Amino acid sequence: MWTKKERFEAVLNHELADRPPVSAWRHFTENEHSGTDLFVETMLKWQNTYDWDYVKLQPRASYYEEAWGGQFDYNDYEGVLPKVVSCLVFTLSGPVTRSKQDTIT
Repeated sequence: MWTKKERFEAVLNHELADRPPVSAWRHFTENEHSGTDLFVETMLKWQNTYDWDYVKLQPRASYYEEAWGGQFDYNDYEGVLPKVVSCLVFTLSGPVTRSKQDTIT
């Protein structure tokens, strides 16, 4: 039986493995803002429950927009995204912060 590492290395080297490496990922919205320790614990539980061949860390879906100044209501989710409170919009004149109530034209 192949180890996960052997399987992954074979695929990366364009060699035939016993089967493709398998993994899955999801958002854990209930734990996204509870600190690093809970994030790691949740991801390890996911890994240990399903014994995936590799782990893909799945940060919260809004992290990229947060880096650009987006603000969210983390108590109100729409799917995997928290509700937008305000966001940074780039115009020809430069960046403008808009709230969810503003009309963007």
